[in-house]
Amino acid sequence: SLRNKGTMSAAVPRGSILGLGNPLLDVSAVVDQAFVDKHQIPMGQQILAEPKHDAMYTEMAERYTLAETPGGACQNAIRAAQRVLGTPQATAYMGCVGNDAFGTRQRELCSRAGVEVNYMVHPTAPTGVCAACVLGHERALIARIAAAGQFNVSHMQLPEAQAMLKRAKVMYVEGFFLMVSMDAIRMMAAECAESTRKGVRKSFCLNLSAAFCINGDYDKIQELMPRIDILFSNDDEARVYAKRAGWEETDVAAIAERIARLPKEDSAHPRLVIFTQGTQPTVVASGAAPTRTFAIVPVPKEELVDTNGAGDSFVGGFLAHYVRDEALEACVQAGHELAAIKVRHQGCVWD
Repeated sequence: SLRNKGTMSAAVPRGSILGLGNPLLDVSAVVDQAFVDKHQIPMGQQILAEPKHDAMYTEMAERYTLAETPGGACQNAIRAAQRVLGTPQATAYMGCVGNDAFGTRQRELCSRAGVEVNYMVHPTAPTGVCAACVLGHERALIARIAAAGQFNVSHMQLPEAQAMLKRAKVMYVEGFFLMVSMDAIRMMAAECAESTRKGVRKSFCLNLSAAFCINGDYDKIQELMPRIDILFSNDDEARVYAKRAGWEETDVAAIAERIARLPKEDSAHPRLVIFTQGTQPTVVASGAAPTRTFAIVPVPKEELVDTNGAGDSFVGGFLAHYVRDEALEACVQAGHELAAIKVRHQGCVWD
């Protein structure tokens, strides 16, 4: 639809949406079953690389044609939002890269797409990379975060980063970043809370991202929860969260409702909880209104190429409309439309 081609009528102020995450160069390849078996690749899952995967990266590069795009969940979502908004530098992003070609390449690609990047550059650690192994309609993501894991809150205390925090109206963090720098996330959440308290509304958003984030960093999620304005996740992660919380609920809508009702500092703006469910309708719960479901934009099976990045595309489309104070229906529809474009492409791209 035109709405997702950067044709929004009014210009959006610089840096309206700010993302914080692990900038990884996505390298994706269509692999075969023998490769999957040899390297013990868990199809359908997202995991962190172990030493046993080192050979996999090397063999991937030697055996397959790799599609390279700037990646990392949050950076993908920010690129998606930028594509919808169209105004150069309507979005901004922070994370840590290495002082190498992969880092430079990501900066170039993101800047060219209109995202204002403010990378911390680590002097010795290499830029992180995420291997997406595609087999049929399934994919596995194996991330070696390297430099991305070295982000330090000191970078956010620099004037350029502080200016980005002040400009942003919506801030978005991926769950993968919880293990990197809680202090940086706290600074973001605090900026949103303080600004809102003073009468300038800012929204803090978190994505649960993956099962290992929820299980490993549950206490951090709970610490942030009173300041979370929008919580994104898929249905699998929603159930992992409920189980980790010790809840009986397994129904996705019921879990969304319960999270929406958890205590919130700024009670004037109820929390939105948004759970995507693959081809099933997206669930949206709010402390204020009845839970709603929204049918996705269907994609014929024969047109499906790669579902990797569909969730990130949904978030980007949603936030691009949310930052303009549009109705919930319009935000969800924009997310669904962008996800439907994305799944027709290899890698997290929309053209």
